Amino acid sequence: MSFFFSLSEGLKNLRRVRGAAILAVLILSLAIATVGTAAVVGWNGQKFIKFLRSQFDLTVFVQLDTADDVVIQLAKDIGKIEGVRDLTYISPAQAARKFEKEFGENVMTILGTNPFPASFIVRVLPQFGTAVDASYIASRIANLKNIEEVRYRKSLLVIVDKYIKILIGAAMVVGFIVLFAAILISSYTIKLAIFAKRDLIWTMRLVGATDSFIRRPFVVEGMVEGLLAGIVAIGILEVAYRAAGFVLRGYLPLHRIEINNEIYLGMLLFGLFLGWFSSNISVRKYLREKM
Repeated sequence: MSFFFSLSEGLKNLRRVRGAAILAVLILSLAIATVGTAAVVGWNGQKFIKFLRSQFDLTVFVQLDTADDVVIQLAKDIGKIEGVRDLTYISPAQAARKFEKEFGENVMTILGTNPFPASFIVRVLPQFGTAVDASYIASRIANLKNIEEVRYRKSLLVIVDKYIKILIGAAMVVGFIVLFAAILISSYTIKLAIFAKRDLIWTMRLVGATDSFIRRPFVVEGMVEGLLAGIVAIGILEVAYRAAGFVLRGYLPLHRIEINNEIYLGMLLFGLFLGWFSSNISVRKYLREKM
């Protein structure tokens, strides 16, 4: 009985402040859509960063005239280092052929000897594709005997790590601002409903109604607003995604950008949370101050 009463009164409250409720739903939906967009960018950005890190490798040069059995042992030792995914051996003859293919010159004809050492292309696991981990792996390889040099794109990794930190910080700031604004908006609508029923609330208090009983209809109202805002936000995000795909077709590979169901579910739950949280705060504050 209490549940149906709370649901009925919550829906009646929405009708009483229809204009403010519609405005609140629209503004909340924009806030939730912003959070959803950030989630889509973050999700796909993480996938892209993971892809970049999976493509990262180190070039390891072996000292000239190193015996074949020593090279084989080096390959085994490098493969045992934590973070190494796999490695490819490039013989001096293969390096000479690659040089000839790229530059059109036979190094043996020019120099009379092959100056290229044996080398390895070492690929690391995606989770080890950071500047710190790459430096650790490079130093471990460089400390092995018969290693001449280890090369990798350190500056690129530093830049990637730097911008990841910037993006995470910016997302946190934007998320906090959007959350704060959304709570204020939802709270304002609940306050209008409370003000419209202030006499009834006073009467209910006089006849012994508990604060939780009085609070429930307004919490239901807030959650319904949040749920509706979440549904509208999903529509906004889907339309924006399809519009962007139409306008930018041929320029950006938007077909590779994913909007998974978890993000949509998260938007709905975020809307419910906003409605529940803001309505609870508003009603508790009102009952504490006015009663």
